[in-house]
Amino acid sequence: MRREAKYVGWFLLILGVASIAISCLTLAGSDFQASGTSCKAICGISLLISEVFNPVVGNFIKGDLGILIGSGFAFFGYLLLKDTRKMDS
Repeated sequence: MRREAKYVGWFLLILGVASIAISCLTLAGSDFQASGTSCKAICGISLLISEVFNPVVGNFIKGDLGILIGSGFAFFGYLLLKDTRKMDS
């Protein structure tokens, strides 16, 4: 069970760090989703906010949501890895 928990912990940690990096690129002005890939939830929310306010606010919300979600994944991955280290000792 501990080995699987380590794998899941590392996966969540890497997923979170990658999400934070992509979101920082979005905040810096780079359009990371230009290749035709789709993101449904975050892009949909940012599109709605862009229509209500303006595209700059929508891009800012998109980056902030990505950082928030990525931080959550990284935090849970870190906690899982920290917990498995306590079990090993």
